[in-house]
Amino acid sequence: MPEEYAYLIDENNNVIGKATKKDIIKKKLMHRGTTIYVFNQKGEILITQRAKKKMLYPGLFEIGQGGSMIYGEEYEEGAKRELEEETGIKNKKLEFLFDFFYSDDKVRFFAKTYKCTHSGKIRMQKGEVEDYFFVSIEKMKKMIEDNPEKFSPDSLAQFKEYIRLNN
Repeated sequence: MPEEYAYLIDENNNVIGKATKKDIIKKKLMHRGTTIYVFNQKGEILITQRAKKKMLYPGLFEIGQGGSMIYGEEYEEGAKRELEEETGIKNKKLEFLFDFFYSDDKVRFFAKTYKCTHSGKIRMQKGEVEDYFFVSIEKMKKMIEDNPEKFSPDSLAQFKEYIRLNN
């Protein structure tokens, strides 16, 4: 399988080059990503538990689907690709929500955040996800309040921004 490259960016989201996805994680390089919040018809949000073998935040819950963009693709194109790869959900109309910047001691990225509604089957990507479930926003807030350490920090920060913008 050929090596995938991702956008290498500066603090202002200007493209300054490209790097392999492996190097992006290993060297904590600033890159572009996407996140998609998947809601069901009841307004519940999809939560996944990352596989325990993942390099970044193994076994933690993640709010939203997504990941690093492939060099050369546009944001919405990358979001739709990630959504299909991770959940099997194809050709969804995505609604743009907000831009998001995140940095910690493991990862640095700029992401565009989207949402969609889906009522059909979900097929999680093998080797990437241990489990998944839908939960109401209110229950999600309670889960975060009670056990924030069970969530990937980037996902948690991004969801808090979603809540802030939607109150």
